[in-house]
Amino acid sequence: MSNDATVVHEHTHMLEDVRDEIKLLRQNHSMLRTLFDHIPMAAFVKDRHGRYLMINRYFRERLNREPDLIVGKTDYQLFALEIATPLRVHDERVLTTNKEIDVIEMVPFADGMHSYRSIKFPIYNDQGDIWAIGGISFDMSKV
Repeated sequence: MSNDATVVHEHTHMLEDVRDEIKLLRQNHSMLRTLFDHIPMAAFVKDRHGRYLMINRYFRERLNREPDLIVGKTDYQLFALEIATPLRVHDERVLTTNKEIDVIEMVPFADGMHSYRSIKFPIYNDQGDIWAIGGISFDMSKV
């Protein structure tokens, strides 16, 4: 094979590998999104500034809003100050301690105030830095 043909052949294999990786990433994303949406409690991911990056179906339904009206917003934009402040304080504790926390949080919805047991935890990037906060919140009002 000539040098040009060898280079083309190598690039073709590299492109096929990239396509396979992209397909696998899409499948994994779809699988995780489906799993996330079927968690029967509120689940979310926030950036370091408290903006929602991702919420599950349960949380969207409790807020009775479309995802684009929640994602990118902070608790201060979704709830009254007296509700949002403790939520943000808990997020900050995750960021400063670099540890999971288990807290009780009060959140109002259309049918009244709800008490949630929230597990909040750091999510790390490839360099080992916290880039987001994950959370799962169980509605204890229904127990």
